[in-house]
Amino acid sequence: MTDSFDPAVEQQTALADHLTRAVVHDATGEADGDRCVGEPPSARYYLGALAPRDLNLAAGRERRGRETPMSAGFEFEVSDAHAVIDVSAAVSCYYRSLPTFEEQLSFAGGDDAPSDRPGRDYRLAPAFQRVQVVTGQLRVQLDPDRPLHHVGLDEFASGFRAARAVAAGDSRVERRDGDDRRDRFVPGAALTSAELFDAWTGALPGTPVIPEWTARITVLTRPVASGRFRVALSLENLSDDPIVERIRRGERVQRHDDARDHFLFRIRLEVAAEPGVIVPVHMYLGPDAYRYDPRLPAYANNCGVAADVDETGEIISRLWSVPAPEHQTRRLVSKEHAATSFAALAADPIPLLDALAADMRKWMASPAWSSVGLSPDLAAQKEQDRTSFLKEIQRFEDGTRWLTKDRRLLLAFKLANRTMTKLDNMTGKRHAAWRLFQIVFIVSQLSALTWREHPADEFEKGLWGDLDGVDPTMAATVLFFPTSGGKTEAYLGLIACGMFYDRARGKGRGITAWCRFPLRLLTLQQTQRQVEFIVAADEVRSASAAEIEAVGGTLGDGFSLGFFAGCRL
Repeated sequence: MTDSFDPAVEQQTALADHLTRAVVHDATGEADGDRCVGEPPSARYYLGALAPRDLNLAAGRERRGRETPMSAGFEFEVSDAHAVIDVSAAVSCYYRSLPTFEEQLSFAGGDDAPSDRPGRDYRLAPAFQRVQVVTGQLRVQLDPDRPLHHVGLDEFASGFRAARAVAAGDSRVERRDGDDRRDRFVPGAALTSAELFDAWTGALPGTPVIPEWTARITVLTRPVASGRFRVALSLENLSDDPIVERIRRGERVQRHDDARDHFLFRIRLEVAAEPGVIVPVHMYLGPDAYRYDPRLPAYANNCGVAADVDETGEIISRLWSVPAPEHQTRRLVSKEHAATSFAALAADPIPLLDALAADMRKWMASPAWSSVGLSPDLAAQKEQDRTSFLKEIQRFEDGTRWLTKDRRLLLAFKLANRTMTKLDNMTGKRHAAWRLFQIVFIVSQLSALTWREHPADEFEKGLWGDLDGVDPTMAATVLFFPTSGGKTEAYLGLIACGMFYDRARGKGRGITAWCRFPLRLLTLQQTQRQVEFIVAADEVRSASAAEIEAVGGTLGDGFSLGFFAGCRL
């Protein structure tokens, strides 16, 4: 535990892992062990589950808004059309049984003693017992002339026979007469002790209700690029939806039978092969694909997929399904640099920004820009991106140049950095510096703030799109960065520069910036952060009256924030 309200990354990750495990265990039934009490398993468990064919629930195909697939699996690639792969599968199935005394008491109200009201009847708790079925390892010889294989039918049939035998031999298996679907009720007197309850359940008439399950594994092969073959491996529930007949208003109607749950649960499908047989899928990731690893072990369908991969990323020995896909987004850690400090930039920013520009130019010669091993199109794209980075450096240097030319802009930039220090002191976030991309973004946009204050011939050509363009306000900039990377502070820092520059050039009131957000919760969250920022900026404005007036500006009205919530007709 920690006394801090700002948990470390490790603590956040541990909490996320715990919540993920809890959800998966609950949604697959693992949290309940081998018993499901209170409702059919298909009504409770929705991960790693397969529905039977022609499902016809009372409310349609969905239970509580969830539609369960009838098959799940994954696709992977092999290097040889005649490769040998080893396939195995495991599923869990449930049969209905009579509840134990403790389960019935809990279902009937727990500690609200049914024994205190022996004259009342209580609904018999629906209870289901789990049985696991495994196929063992099945060897499959791929054949390009016979691309479709169905395997595991006999193995599943044997396993399901064993599961039915377990159900038939269970003294507590559900019993009923014919297609009777009516609920049974336990007299309160039978709940005064375990012995009386067991005697009551043991005397229930009827024949055992035993489900019938069927499943198979399908292997489908097709050729893909570079002489490889794509294998689609899937586990299919071939069970029929259980039906009972009822007489309703004189007519015979069919209804889903909740006492026989033909869903399959906790499914696991696995494939293994000799090293070099299973190869990574190579994805096309767009024109800037050189930035990313294009290799993917497999594609999952209606489940997640995990893999055993060697350190080279090329040798895949085993693939298996998991109930839900998981992915940890890469966390970018900004490099430290002297030019990012709020306090240092608020004091004397020009030398720091010049040093940052020099380091950026030095990085132009980094081996990271090498095109060795890349295809011609990716090499060309990488060189184009290198040229774009050079333009970014030039725009950053131009922003620094305007800080030296316009003392009003220089003051505005210093006050914006003071605002960030004030904001962090107010909110307790304890951030003392920008991230590198934030300060580069802000400084690169400063030229646009000065455009209406200086002659056009003082602006550099070719930095803002076309070769002859000199107007920085004609270029739109897209700031792209992952979630929680710091985009909000980047645009707030630029807005702070704009607000203080307005006051420094004599604008005492009026709009500096518009912000539009497409999502309601995002709008609310960003507005809350903007309010904190505006409060901090206004305190800095009030405390800097002498400095603003010294450059010919005015203190003007206090900074404020307007909020417009519109609607789309």
